[in-house]
Amino acid sequence: EETEALEEVVVVGYGIQKKASLTGAVSAITNKEIVSTKNENLQNMLAGKIAGLRITQNSSEPGQYNTYMDIRGFGSPLVVIDGVPRNNISRLNPEDIENISVIKDASGAVYGSRAANGVIIITTKKGDKTGLPNINYSGYMSWQKPSNYPDLVDAADWMILYNEKLKHNVDNSNVVPRYSAEEIESYRNGTNLSTNWKKAVMRTTAPATQHILSATGGNNFISYFTSIGYLNQGSFLKTNAINYDKYTLRSNISAKITEELLLDVNLS
Repeated sequence: EETEALEEVVVVGYGIQKKASLTGAVSAITNKEIVSTKNENLQNMLAGKIAGLRITQNSSEPGQYNTYMDIRGFGSPLVVIDGVPRNNISRLNPEDIENISVIKDASGAVYGSRAANGVIIITTKKGDKTGLPNINYSGYMSWQKPSNYPDLVDAADWMILYNEKLKHNVDNSNVVPRYSAEEIESYRNGTNLSTNWKKAVMRTTAPATQHILSATGGNNFISYFTSIGYLNQGSFLKTNAINYDKYTLRSNISAKITEELLLDVNLS
């Protein structure tokens, strides 16, 4: 039994509720669970961690962030970051996030018709009242590799296969081969050289690295959280033509103006 889960706080609309008293279909995930997976795209880091949230990555090209997301098979959900509807969830710095709540039913009605496909509520980190600054560093290096990358045939085998494809043309029974036996043999015996374009153009692995530095602190009157981040994702092309660099900056400041007035300034 996990009795601690009863005290877990879940963000619902513009307020919060304890998980024990929550009746709507809402799932929550904390920063610790999010960053357990390393990826340049926050959406991909959520895959398989929240029931009902489906993630489909359509491209792995650096900087494209072409990932589709839906809740229970409906259309794209509404994304709300610190109370403001936004659409840049994929480029968020994962270390800046405190928690994510996913609303799957009418609990998101406070956001109106835009919440018909569900709502993803992201809350970023805020300062504390410890007085002394707390400085944290997070970083990683990785090498990405295709899960399936078929080898290519050489020129001689390619010409043989091309000729065989022409023979399967049912509209023309008298097909003349595109490549003669002499041409094919010239590549077999080394008279003409075949080029392995996969080896000439592509790498077998692509590097990726991320570095994040953050500071948290404050007192009874003002608190702050600030972070800077850098991400580099290499491509499989040896030319480095589509390598990707991302720089992030976030500063969340809360100031107690009076007993009844609190000022929040969130910069990203």
